[in-house]
Amino acid sequence: MDKLEQLLQLIRDDAQVRRFQELEQVIDQNESLQTKYKILLDAQKDMVQAEVKKLPRYESSKNRYESLRDELLDHPLMGEYLDLLEAINNDLSLIRTIIEEEINRDLD
Repeated sequence: MDKLEQLLQLIRDDAQVRRFQELEQVIDQNESLQTKYKILLDAQKDMVQAEVKKLPRYESSKNRYESLRDELLDHPLMGEYLDLLEAINNDLSLIRTIIEEEINRDLD
């Protein structure tokens, strides 16, 4: 097994990743949670676009997003899901940074 496959297997076997996948399956079967999550993602997109374009509605978009996120975080499954999503994304970002640094070091 090469190094990349070993890394991928470690990620697949990670307890946080496995729990995230379990929650994802439960959430995918709950139409109400799916709808609320999609609304949250739309609000997030709107907030980011308003921020990038420096639109006057940025503050209201941000408040709406935060309100929707807080509402979802109050739901036990969604709260855990969103926390795990953030943790896994941070871990993957760190892995990507380490790989990029090693590649750059090898190229220099």
